[in-house]
Amino acid sequence: MHSLLGLTIVYEDAADGCITASVAEVPGANSQGKTRAEARENVPCGRAPSTLDLVKGN
Repeated sequence: MHSLLGLTIVYEDAADGCITASVAEVPGANSQGKTRAEARENVPCGRAPSTLDLVKGN
C-alpha cells in the first residue's frame, strides 16, 4: 500500500508480470506498470514519492 494525498494505493502482481495499482477510496481509479513506481505514476490522481509499498500476496 502507499499513501497518496491521503488516499491508499494497493499494489498487486498481475498474471502477465505487471503490477496493478488501485486507489482504495476511488472505485475505478486503477493503473498498471512494469514496476510499482511506474504503476504509481500512472494512477489517475497523480504522482507522489513512495512512503510504504506492499505487494498483496507477498
